[in-house]
Amino acid sequence: MIKIILTNGTTLNNLSKNGDNFIANYLITPDVFENNLSPVTIIEDNETTKHDRMALEQLIQNGNEMWFVLRDLTRQEILDEKLRSDIDYIAMMADVDI
Repeated sequence: MIKIILTNGTTLNNLSKNGDNFIANYLITPDVFENNLSPVTIIEDNETTKHDRMALEQLIQNGNEMWFVLRDLTRQEILDEKLRSDIDYIAMMADVDI
């Protein structure tokens, strides 16, 4: 079984995996992941992996199961996010609408 611990301490327990999909036999809503994927800890077969920044790629309901895919953000995505944040801050300080 797999366990995922999100940023705010929310734990998704008793997960299985099919390829890149994590599978839960309980309801998971998208808001569980919102602003909650930096960092993420995944525990699988007593091996712990910490991911600094992830993205929710997919979340679907398949019968009574929830299938979801998490992926690490690329370096370029992180740089783009930082640049956008810097631009928004400068615009706010200059009282300019972008």
